Amino acid sequence: MKINNLILLCVVQSKLFPEVIFLTILEFTKWDKIDINGPMTLLELKNHFEEKYKFEVSMITYGTATVYSSFGNDSKSRLDMKMEAAVEHVMKKEFPKWKKIIAIGVSGAVEDGTDCMLPDIRYHI
Repeated sequence: MKINNLILLCVVQSKLFPEVIFLTILEFTKWDKIDINGPMTLLELKNHFEEKYKFEVSMITYGTATVYSSFGNDSKSRLDMKMEAAVEHVMKKEFPKWKKIIAIGVSGAVEDGTDCMLPDIRYHI
């Protein structure tokens, strides 16, 4: 169900409508996925979201592990690592060779400072 006459900045929850996230001109539902083709460094991935979606990234996660955090000094040392290497570094184990997609979460803020979380990200190695 599309909602054409409702303009929101971040998240709406209602019994009548699904959760909808609006970023600039783009519209997402909680079932949407964003596909990103690698290889990219963590910094390139962060810049991709900031340029394409006008979204200030504050955290990138893989499962329960925090790969990047804007307020963590140790994560800044991983910015030049490839995404797979950064995940391996945080998880402290080798990434399976058969795995071709990394499911990551990205949270941050839109231009007016409202905190948001993007739909699930599928990073294709």
